[in-house]
Amino acid sequence: MRYLKNINEQSQPTFEDEMENISSIIRKMAKTQGFLESFVSVGEDHIILEIVLNSEENFDKIYQMLDFVKKIQKDILTDFKCDMDLWETKKNKPIFTFEFYYTSKSTAPRYDYDDDFPY
Repeated sequence: MRYLKNINEQSQPTFEDEMENISSIIRKMAKTQGFLESFVSVGEDHIILEIVLNSEENFDKIYQMLDFVKKIQKDILTDFKCDMDLWETKKNKPIFTFEFYYTSKSTAPRYDYDDDFPY
């Protein structure tokens, strides 16, 4: 009986705890899909997924990556919108950045970039 009492007294997971859990799941899924150079970061109300590809990559790998992101948005982050950017690392490798941000119908997308962003 004491065990059941301790379970009931434990606090419910917070939104931040859930976001960390989701980011861990996305990391594991990315490794399973073969994206070994991928990074996931969690913000207040958004998750950023960065996937680095080889300098020369065929379209099949890019389609696989886009299908992977579509699956994340459809199955895991259903209430999130997604923006994609394409960057280049210092080693001239393409890095795809996907920002999943939580929105309600009354909010607009928010970016974490400075106002002095050059473009």
